Amino acid sequence: MSTSAICGNGGKVLVSTHEVGEIASWDLTIERSPTEVAKFGTSRDYLVCNPYSWSGTFTGNWYMDDTVGQKALENACTGGTTVTLHLSTDGTDEYYGTAYITQVAVTTPYDGIVGVTFNFQGSGTISATLS
Repeated sequence: MSTSAICGNGGKVLVSTHEVGEIASWDLTIERSPTEVAKFGTSRDYLVCNPYSWSGTFTGNWYMDDTVGQKALENACTGGTTVTLHLSTDGTDEYYGTAYITQVAVTTPYDGIVGVTFNFQGSGTISATLS
């Protein structure tokens, strides 16, 4: 892993091997919530770690002409199918896994560029290739 800060301008989002057009930022959260386990005869609770989950968001300029990128993500959301996402920080390091697109939100401001936000929920494990 890099020993110094990197700039995110080399980042990207891919659906399988296709870079999704017009994406400007993404975020990823990996979390695990412990569960308290109590039993008779003890004076304190114990913690058991549950499986982890991962989810996130990516956002950019609306561009549905990108039929194997943005449009494919919208179709996966409406069709309830999974996609293979690759979330790259710098063009080399990335997180990847299978996910459901849970929401597509289009924003149309009066005085600005039409934007789109995709929310996703991981299905199964997430992997990373980090240098």
